[in-house]
Amino acid sequence: HKICSIGVRFSRWCSMHGLSINLVKGCEQGFELIHPCGILGVRATSIEGCTGLAPDRQQVIKSLTNNLISSFYTDFKLEFEKVGLTTFV
Repeated sequence: HKICSIGVRFSRWCSMHGLSINLVKGCEQGFELIHPCGILGVRATSIEGCTGLAPDRQQVIKSLTNNLISSFYTDFKLEFEKVGLTTFV
């Protein structure tokens, strides 16, 4: 089952990117028409569909933002203080 998608596109010297996470049930009927990443046999679902619990949207946003930014700065060996960042969300 697929819960999250990350996309990157390059066109005419521009890059575009996106991230999608399915949090709660309700769209599964529409998901049946989608082949995630073009892979047959993979079904899109939600965190709630897998765990039975609906996650708090704001908590997911906060956690995801902090983890993505922290990973980015770690991977590129940057220090938060040097760019004026101490907290994010």
